[in-house]
Amino acid sequence: MKQSIFLRIIISSSIVLAMITPVAAADIKIGFVDPIVLIQNAPQSEAALQELEREFRPRNDEILELQDSVRILEIDLEKNALVWTEAEIQNVRREIDTLQRRVTRAQDEAREDYNLRRNEELARIQGIIRDVVVTIAKNEGFDIILETGVVYVSSRINLTSRILEELEELEEIENK
Repeated sequence: MKQSIFLRIIISSSIVLAMITPVAAADIKIGFVDPIVLIQNAPQSEAALQELEREFRPRNDEILELQDSVRILEIDLEKNALVWTEAEIQNVRREIDTLQRRVTRAQDEAREDYNLRRNEELARIQGIIRDVVVTIAKNEGFDIILETGVVYVSSRINLTSRILEELEELEEIENK
């Protein structure tokens, strides 16, 4: 008897909860943004990439000059190996090895510095995107905005293109 009453209470509670949940869920406003699309297509990303290229161009030019010097010495060694003394050949080989080490070191340092700067710019852009998303969410009364890990998103709640438009407007304002 007690089990029957307990079972009826559980069933009744389940029915009431099932009826309440859709009513509460109907008031929730949900949005979605694709952060990868935003980062790849944001005008701020393009501007940051151009700035990084400009910033690292002198270092890349220096590395290319060093590589050209190595090639010139290798060609010179190949042409003159039969007429040079063994000491001259060894000196040129040492100079080639030294230059190749400088090239490798310069490439490694440039790559490391570039990655650090790229990560700084990526963090800055992510912050801008986050600010735009939060502003839209607050202004339009969104309860939650999702990003990664979603299997399906209706175009009705996908805010990605809207965020991109806001980022473009923000970029235009900053460039004036």
